[in-house]
Amino acid sequence: MKYFSERFARIVSILFHPLLMPSWVWMLYFSPGSVFAMEISIAARMSSFILVFIMTFLAPVILILLLIKLKWVDDVYIQNHRQRVLPLFISALLYGLCHRMFSESQMPLILVKILQASVVTIVFAGGVSVFWKISLHAIAAGALTAAMFFWPGDLSHKGILLLIVFVIGMLVCWARLKTKAHHVFQVLAGYMAGMLIVFCMLWFS
Repeated sequence: MKYFSERFARIVSILFHPLLMPSWVWMLYFSPGSVFAMEISIAARMSSFILVFIMTFLAPVILILLLIKLKWVDDVYIQNHRQRVLPLFISALLYGLCHRMFSESQMPLILVKILQASVVTIVFAGGVSVFWKISLHAIAAGALTAAMFFWPGDLSHKGILLLIVFVIGMLVCWARLKTKAHHVFQVLAGYMAGMLIVFCMLWFS
């Protein structure tokens, strides 16, 4: 049982890696029941998803592997919080570039704002990581939860999706504790920070 729970915790940590959260947001915002799924063509949805996946996941991963090759970070897990600062700020630049691309396109404004909020969240995480090992997974999970409050669809679908992403968020927090990657306060602080930053930016912008 212990082996299964630890294995499951690692799978959850991989599936909901912080760099994958924008891709999850895109999939959920274009899911059945969403206004965008009806208003935007399949080709436009697919092309935008591919761009988001490349700019917010693939490119940062490649650069992290390069940093490992240069021995600037130890491994892909980057357990040393100070070693996270450079990869985070590089990721913020890539997310910012992605935001710039979409701000000049016909994509819905809420998605452009989510990318903007993601940049701010990453910069926040980078600043905190100079001094402390906050949970990046929890920050991303909190950000995903906040983003779903603005999901463009009927309330019944939104309620179901909010419940799903909340459960996912709790699973992510549990997984970070189970794998002993963080202690409780690092996880709780990360989740609340991610949720508050994204919610406030989307609500007041």
